[in-house]
Amino acid sequence: MRRLLALVLLCLPLLSARAAELVMLVDTGTDMPLARIEGGRVTGGIHADLAQALARHLGRPLRLQALPRKRMALALEEGSGDLLCLYLPEWMPGDFHWSQAFFPQAEVLLTVKRAARPRSISDVAGKFVGTVHGYHYPEMELALGVGFKRSDGPSTEINISKLAAGRIDYALTSELWFRWRQRQGGGLGIDFHPPLVVANTVTACALSKKSALGLAELNGALQAMQRDGSVAALLRRY
Repeated sequence: MRRLLALVLLCLPLLSARAAELVMLVDTGTDMPLARIEGGRVTGGIHADLAQALARHLGRPLRLQALPRKRMALALEEGSGDLLCLYLPEWMPGDFHWSQAFFPQAEVLLTVKRAARPRSISDVAGKFVGTVHGYHYPEMELALGVGFKRSDGPSTEINISKLAAGRIDYALTSELWFRWRQRQGGGLGIDFHPPLVVANTVTACALSKKSALGLAELNGALQAMQRDGSVAALLRRY
């Protein structure tokens, strides 16, 4: 009996550490600067840096889990993942909690110089636009309805290849990605018109209702990161 009790006591710290682990989900279709994914593992980018900073503020060990986009909502609902950050409810419908909004992002429409520069979303009605498979574009859908013609690719990088090959003239992406790629040197090898801003948003984190992490605790950590400049530093880094 004593040996059994001793074994239970020895296992308690391990069980506690496992329960306290923070599992952050990252879409395998995500490009830098949001995420670098190599061999199925998240090895860098904003998602990784944000997750590490958040885990430090929460005092929890971290595990980054790369999953295809179509599996992420189910993972949150089942509790196999705790968090999915830098999204909005309309981008990721599902039965989970949402944190306070904290991370600004802008979505832009890229147009190659060979095509006429669009002055508004309505100018691309009926024309194929490079989009990422599984992603929702509510502003485009609302403005164009059936006139929103998607040309889906697995990633923004693939859509840029389609632009370069002349298969499409337009593509949607984040301003963060576009500016980051321009700063890498050598540009994208394509001449673009100035990007058209489609939407300005402030994104949040989806929290599993089965997570050991509470919504109030998550919001408290995000507020602390805003106060100490962690979020602003992250934006400057990329």
